[in-house]
Amino acid sequence: MSSVATNRLSCRPRTIDTAIQRQSDESPGPEYGGYVSVYFTVADADATIAAIEAAGGAVVIPAEDTPCGRLAAVTDPTGAMFKIVA
Repeated sequence: MSSVATNRLSCRPRTIDTAIQRQSDESPGPEYGGYVSVYFTVADADATIAAIEAAGGAVVIPAEDTPCGRLAAVTDPTGAMFKIVA
């Protein structure tokens, strides 16, 4: 079973290897280190944001409607960032 990520431009599933390679190709350079964007699919973005904030997390990019669904970037209480999409 392969892991699947979502192409942020077209919302088409792709393998995690392709997603990591694309992120690497887009990164600003080795002096900034690498990064991976983690997306979680949720039933209701706004309700999930409220629960994250109640648990001590924060909103980095407010929820907005996109062709891929309602998307937001948030952090957990320790500052680790991830994205949610409904």
